[in-house]
Amino acid sequence: MLAQRLDALYETSEGHMVCTNEWDRRPAPRFHLMQTADGPLIRFRRDVPADLARRTKDIAASLTWAPDVQGPPAGLDRLVEAWAAQAPVRAVWSGPAFAMLHPARRLGPTLEINADNVGLLRGSFDDWLDDAPHRRPFIAVAHDAKAVSICASVRMSPAVHCAGVETHPDHRQRGHALVAVSAWAHAVQALGATPFYSTSWENAGSRRVAARLGFQMVASDLHID
Repeated sequence: MLAQRLDALYETSEGHMVCTNEWDRRPAPRFHLMQTADGPLIRFRRDVPADLARRTKDIAASLTWAPDVQGPPAGLDRLVEAWAAQAPVRAVWSGPAFAMLHPARRLGPTLEINADNVGLLRGSFDDWLDDAPHRRPFIAVAHDAKAVSICASVRMSPAVHCAGVETHPDHRQRGHALVAVSAWAHAVQALGATPFYSTSWENAGSRRVAARLGFQMVASDLHID
């Protein structure tokens, strides 16, 4: 399941990442490491030199991971140093990955965004308007004819859906994200797929949403560009 999740994140060719698995095909990072209880899962971009790939695999194999980990891998500095020697590191991202492994329970009223009601996003989530036709299920919590919190499948395969979540700043800390994510997870499971939810280590609020909904931490992600 975890390998399926990693494969759902990117379009690949001959085992190499080409771009993100999204409708607008965003650039892939130079490498993505997913740490799991069974060991590391790694994907590289095609332009990564073979010796750097081997060095990365060696470092990753020396790292340990447990479901109660609360931060980036202890070997992060070694990984960044190795990649900086090849080219300047532009971005480092790390965070936990959660899966809903039991039946999801809907917590409140929501609606599914479609061509008829996409206007609910205007003024609050304009950046998502172009995404709406491509990200299904696309769930919203609405208030006064405006979406106030949304959760949608941003990368997906028949087996795995990965969540994208946002709540308008004026409506945060009111439980709206819990309602949106719970309904999204329920809709994904109805399709026969596993819902995954990921966030950064620094986003304590997002991590609380996962915990309160019963998502189980199954891995942690690290990617460097």
